Amino acid sequence: MVEISAGNQLGNSIEDAELTTKTNYLSLTGADFTSNAPATDVVTFGNSAVTPTSATMYAPIHLPQGAVVTNIIIYGTAGAEDKNYYLKRFNSAFAITTMAQALVNSADATIDNATIDNATYGYFIQTDNLVAGENIWLAVITFTSKVPTS
Repeated sequence: MVEISAGNQLGNSIEDAELTTKTNYLSLTGADFTSNAPATDVVTFGNSAVTPTSATMYAPIHLPQGAVVTNIIIYGTAGAEDKNYYLKRFNSAFAITTMAQALVNSADATIDNATIDNATYGYFIQTDNLVAGENIWLAVITFTSKVPTS
């Protein structure tokens, strides 16, 4: 619900209201990830574990329209630290582009196409191929959004 201050009339657009930038966080546990081999890989609360051989892990991302992604980090076991993760987007033709890339347990604050456009794109995280014993525990995406000044 948006509150309208006494000076605004109902016909004014939200763009007319004073807005401020707010920092927000989206966190995903390991259980939010699935693998390219879901029948053989174990995903439990707070942890995604690759068994018995290897798998690429994926997690959908749902951010508000117009949000600006400013940082991403994925935490996992030390064994996974030599594996990359990627923040990606795709359009209706399933053309995929990489927005950010870093090693597990490292942050990336250089985000390409950082403004979320839900009318045109879907968003997800993908890891490199993890092997048995390499786990993903947590992903944190930092983003900003415009909210009415209180």
